Amino acid sequence: MPIYLGFLDFAFDRRTGRFRNLLNYDRTWSDTIGSEDSHARALWALATVVDLGFDDGLVGVAMELFDRGLPKAAEFRSPRAWASTLLAIHVFHGSFPGARTTRQIRDDLARRLVDQTESNADDTWFWPENTVTYDN
Repeated sequence: MPIYLGFLDFAFDRRTGRFRNLLNYDRTWSDTIGSEDSHARALWALATVVDLGFDDGLVGVAMELFDRGLPKAAEFRSPRAWASTLLAIHVFHGSFPGARTTRQIRDDLARRLVDQTESNADDTWFWPENTVTYDN
């Protein structure tokens, strides 16, 4: 866990509040900002560290990164990123069910996902997008 959490800490750009995703062998980043999907999956991993609570030091780092990275999820446009962020928040609420900011972002993303699904659905297709792709 410390190795993977160390990677997420290294991947987090504190200026932008976003996680990078593509690291070269020379430890330089090929992307300036990672995808929304990779950011949401990072949040999910961090929430899992918090929820498992094996080590107070790891939990502290994971909570800080989660708290700093979560607000950017409110800007996402990808339904997959919304869904992964919702999963992250669900896991996080296992330990902190009353967290106000996470509840607000959860409610907003869930509403967007439902609205997009309803606007895209018809009698034969009930899905938020016109196609099923990776991570669906």
